[in-house]
Amino acid sequence: MVVFSGKPDSAYTKLYLTHLDERGETTPPVVLDHLTSPDRAANIPEFVNVSPVAIRHIRERFIDDPSCVRAAWEFLKSNDYDGAERQARKALGSNPNNAEVPLYLAVSYADTGQTGKALTNLDRALQTAREAGDEQLIAQITAQIERCKRGPSLSPSRGR
Repeated sequence: MVVFSGKPDSAYTKLYLTHLDERGETTPPVVLDHLTSPDRAANIPEFVNVSPVAIRHIRERFIDDPSCVRAAWEFLKSNDYDGAERQARKALGSNPNNAEVPLYLAVSYADTGQTGKALTNLDRALQTAREAGDEQLIAQITAQIERCKRGPSLSPSRGR
């Protein structure tokens, strides 16, 4: 048996299991979804000689705010607002000065009809972008504030 990782149909790698016979022929791989989280990449070391219970939990020390911001963006593109909010909040916990985080929270809130929360987060994003001197992001956030006040969706998959 061979376990490998890949991402043919997801933004994150998944684990697969296949049988490799003595002639080098393989069976169609089976996805091992129950062993991974849908919002995490699965990476496995090759040829590790450990007992089956040696790895019970994957530590998330490698997760930082840019990783969570990218994940939030991917969730927004697929209209998964809960996933986007979860990842944005993780990013906010790592770096409260990342202006993209409240921007993505605002998109999520606006598209779920929570205009007040959306505007609050857009104001926070604008303040953070101004403190960082990021003119491009300031322009983008200002445009989103105007759109939010007019009422259309801010989602990237809905014409953002």
